Amino acid sequence: MKLGKSGLDLSAVRAFGVSTVLPAGNYNAKCISTEMKETKKGGHMVIAKFSVINGDYAGCEIEDNYHVVNDSEAAVRIGLSKIKAILEFGGHKNPNMIKDTDEMHGLTVGIVVSQNEESFVNEKGETVNFTKNKIEGYRAVEAVGFVAKIKEAVTPKKVEEVKEVKIEDKSTKEFPW
Repeated sequence: MKLGKSGLDLSAVRAFGVSTVLPAGNYNAKCISTEMKETKKGGHMVIAKFSVINGDYAGCEIEDNYHVVNDSEAAVRIGLSKIKAILEFGGHKNPNMIKDTDEMHGLTVGIVVSQNEESFVNEKGETVNFTKNKIEGYRAVEAVGFVAKIKEAVTPKKVEEVKEVKIEDKSTKEFPW
C-alpha cells in the first residue's frame, strides 16, 4: 500500500519492540508468564517475564531468573527472596506460600532495571558486543503523577498550613541484589 506522494517520515520516531533494551531506571511492570527450567547442573529455576505497563517503554518485555533448587544456598536464597518480593509488592493474597508459579501472573510490581555490557564470539570468530538489561530488584508500584500533584497542591502559601502528612510509601522498601 502506497503512503502518499511524500511517503511516511519516520526520522523523529524511536523504534522499539519487545526486545528493546530499556534505559536503566524504575518501571512499573506486570508479570505475564513464568516457566520452570532445569539448569545445566541439574537444578531448577523459575523464569518470569514482565511487560512494562506505562510510559515510553510500555509493552517492552524483560525476564528474570530465580534459582529454587541449586547447589548454591546463596543462589536459592536470592531466588526465593526475589519471588517473595514479587508476591509482596504485587499484592498476592498469601506471599508466604504459592503452589504454582502461575499465581505470579498478573501481579504488577515496580522493577529496578540496570544495563550491562556483554559480548560473545560468533561462528565467524568475531566478537559481538551488546547491551543487556537486568532486573536488580523489586518495589511497590510507583504512582505516576502523584508527586507532581502534591507539589502543585502545596504552594509556598500553603506550606505553613500543612502540619503533618502521613503517606504510606512502600516504594522505599527495596531488596538489593
